[in-house]
Amino acid sequence: MSMALRFATQLPVAFIWLAATAPADLALASDGQCLAGSGDCRVAAGDPAPWALGGDVVDLMQSRIWASPQASTGDGSGGTESVRAILVADVGPSCPGKPGTYVPGAACQCTPECQAYHNCCAGYPGEGEAKTCDQVQNVPAGRRRAYTCGARIDYVSTHDGKSEQEARAQIAEEYPSECGSCGDQPPPAPPPPPPPAPSPQTKTCEQVSDVPAGQAGYTCGARIDYLKNNEGKSEQDAKAQIAKEYPSECGACGDPAGGEGEGPSTAPKNKLTLLQFNPHWECLDPKYGGTCAPPAIAFLNLRLKSDSVDFANFVHTHSFDYSPPDGFTPLVQTCNLDRIALLYNHDRWAATAAPERGCHEEGRSWQVTPFQSVADGEVKLLVVNSHFQHIETSEGWDLKNKVSGLADKISEMRHTTGIQNVLLIADTNHKKSSRKLFEALNVLGEIASTEPLSHSTCCMDSPYAGPYDRVIANFGTIGAAGTAYPLASSFNDMPSWTCVKWQKGQVSHGCAAFHMPVLATITPTL
Repeated sequence: MSMALRFATQLPVAFIWLAATAPADLALASDGQCLAGSGDCRVAAGDPAPWALGGDVVDLMQSRIWASPQASTGDGSGGTESVRAILVADVGPSCPGKPGTYVPGAACQCTPECQAYHNCCAGYPGEGEAKTCDQVQNVPAGRRRAYTCGARIDYVSTHDGKSEQEARAQIAEEYPSECGSCGDQPPPAPPPPPPPAPSPQTKTCEQVSDVPAGQAGYTCGARIDYLKNNEGKSEQDAKAQIAKEYPSECGACGDPAGGEGEGPSTAPKNKLTLLQFNPHWECLDPKYGGTCAPPAIAFLNLRLKSDSVDFANFVHTHSFDYSPPDGFTPLVQTCNLDRIALLYNHDRWAATAAPERGCHEEGRSWQVTPFQSVADGEVKLLVVNSHFQHIETSEGWDLKNKVSGLADKISEMRHTTGIQNVLLIADTNHKKSSRKLFEALNVLGEIASTEPLSHSTCCMDSPYAGPYDRVIANFGTIGAAGTAYPLASSFNDMPSWTCVKWQKGQVSHGCAAFHMPVLATITPTL
């Protein structure tokens, strides 16, 4: 045996690194091997028995070393001849088996002998005192001492699906001398949750008026005034916008009812089915509509019932009186020659107040009606049905000015009723985005709309005029999946009765402006 190895076997240290100068003389035996010159060769021994090392016998019960040869093969070739390494068992010299002295294989103790063999744990309770599972968490367990009690418990709990109590009991049974105390007690109870933070005192918008908001330092009140004076917003809409943009500083200004009304409204939890239908006045006029009116009304009544419609906007004419089928109630508004009817399913919905009504330019009609669900009264909607004037390409201030009457009424009713769910069913006569139209109506935030807007719904006389007939809401989702065309999806496929021949004065015209009906389904956002 080399002097280095003989000296190493006498040292009570965890790891010994050898630089063997003549490894050809070393006949190292173990259950593993490494190549000469490979560096770190940490291979565990098989069982505690004497092994031959260069002709000498090394008693594995007398040493605690790693042998890691790092040398050439001894023949000067620097080749790949393998040499073996051993790990002797983690035990020390024989000690009396009395408390306080080192006992091979036992849990940590605290005497100089034990400390010399790295078998003394911090916080050892002393002679005769019981240890807790927490106190043996870092104690190596098993013949190789590769993993601690705590690591073995975590492994069983994580990989075998055991509860912590079951994992502790299993490890205590498998390693009783090291981890036995873990089988005697349940795991520590989790610490109690911290007490809830006291809720801040509710503030009003007036109380946060002078609070700086945002990096520029403008106050909530200054920002609200700016929107009112420079963007033409109502006070309520300006407050709502600033509360949304700066919730931590100005959130109190977002109270939808400003301290009045019924408070925020609950969005629908179930799907809503909506229908927009404008057969145009020629279809229903007695002079021209003899062949169009009967099938148009039959189509409308059928869809209301078969599609279980919640709300429908029927755009027609002052000269036509319509009565819906059983289960539906009409709310009618007439401006000059134009007439619209909101048809609602009164088994599901109840109007909580009379509609607010008005007229757009060009004598077109609108109305706004508050509703609540019949089943529980929790879901509340502001339903807007309208026949807009021609605002095809209007945007920005031009669009806001053209719809200002309806926009102001929507803002007023949101303020007085507290209802924030807005649903629009309309012939919009608009080619631009639904979001821009809703913003012009003072309804901000995310929207749902019938799509795609590349699909023209007007008209038989001009099939590519635009996506005029729409359903838009500030809740739920619609999209292309929620948009259907129940009569036909192309004007080429419309039934013949939709082409109404008409004349103005002595001039005869082709098909009148029959619109494509649109059926929308709003799916609640969860």
